[in-house]
Amino acid sequence: MIEFLANLTGWAVARIVILQILVFWLLFRLIKDRQDGLVDPFSLAIFFFASGWATVFELFLGGNCGMNFLLEFLAANSAFIFGYLLIAPKIASAQSSGVFLHNKKFPVYGLLVVFFYIATSVVNIGAFGFGVFHENRLDIYRESGGLGVIKRFLDAYMPAAVFVLVYHRTIRGTHRKKLISAVVLGLIGVNTILDGSKSGLVSVFFAYYMSVLWFRMSGIASESFGVRRVWLWVLFAAIIAFFVLGAQLDIADDLSRVGDVMGILFFRLFVAGDVFVLGFPYGAIDAIPLSGNPLIVLFSDFLSTLRLWSAEVVPLGTLLTIYLTPDLVELSGGPNSHVSIYSYYLFGYFGGVILAFIFGAFIGFVRAGFLKSCCNDPVAGSVMVALLLNTANMPIDPAYTMHRLTNIALLLAPFAILFVKLKFNRHNGVAKNSDSAGYY
Repeated sequence: MIEFLANLTGWAVARIVILQILVFWLLFRLIKDRQDGLVDPFSLAIFFFASGWATVFELFLGGNCGMNFLLEFLAANSAFIFGYLLIAPKIASAQSSGVFLHNKKFPVYGLLVVFFYIATSVVNIGAFGFGVFHENRLDIYRESGGLGVIKRFLDAYMPAAVFVLVYHRTIRGTHRKKLISAVVLGLIGVNTILDGSKSGLVSVFFAYYMSVLWFRMSGIASESFGVRRVWLWVLFAAIIAFFVLGAQLDIADDLSRVGDVMGILFFRLFVAGDVFVLGFPYGAIDAIPLSGNPLIVLFSDFLSTLRLWSAEVVPLGTLLTIYLTPDLVELSGGPNSHVSIYSYYLFGYFGGVILAFIFGAFIGFVRAGFLKSCCNDPVAGSVMVALLLNTANMPIDPAYTMHRLTNIALLLAPFAILFVKLKFNRHNGVAKNSDSAGYY
């Protein structure tokens, strides 16, 4: 990868940027009817997904990617997009009736979700401190001796906690409730920043956005995102990312490294297909052996969490990095595995294309479930927000997405089932309850 970056000319960088923006524009034109505008977690994922296209074409033009890999890449990614478009409904055709289902258990559920998140955050800080001050935050939980479940819990419950707080900020809440909700939302953002995750604040933003969308589509809230607010979030997230990277590179002691930080931010945005730089030249991806049956590897996080399978699965990006640089045997990180190369790694050419289609269709099912849950039980809505937020990352990191889905399936969903109350109109599938439009 260092060789690839070192040989990039100014014109090559310009080609990558232009092609990424062009591919993103074309893909967004395809999916825009299935989401509420550009501000959507799937839009951000598609932006980085487009970077993979730009990187692979640049590799091919430079003779570093064989025709077989290029064709597999195009087939798998096309299958992924087709699967999504086939299942995900158009948002305009899924508007709800505005009749809201009453669930008297929701206030208790909401209180417990927020309490559990805050309590777990306190335990996390007490046990591990703030991740932003660690050299490698990923090692914190890898070496925690089973306490990594704390991080899993926080990941699963954050979207649900934000959903509950948005409810109190927008739906018939008193001034005191709105103030408390705003303060707690701010604390969630601060906790995410101090955790050291440069993308964490973006996740909080999208959890807030999808929650507002859920209540707006349910016909019981009118709050929406203005352009100014979106750009303020973008600017704030960029500043936070700059300072987190700066802290990791110690620019306070060496101001000459400001340029390094800017360069890293640039390549995070426009060369996000770095896994292809590692995997396609010299056929490196074919030299990485699977650690077991492909289906077991695919569901390894779920199986190992339930203690049904004990072998450790190292992420593909880490395996490729270690293969090319054997000295980094203790590496915890690595580039994200895009859907095309990950599915190829597991199932080969034809099986990989089928898996990519299934991944796309699954995101479409989640999107359809989110829209159908509007005007239904808000407990179910909080789970759908969590699912939608996490499945949106499938095109750029399916393995990590499976990890997040395991957290939701084992930690959030069973708890939510204790409180859920579903009722559907048999004709249109929209939840209906004529005697309620709120909780208070």
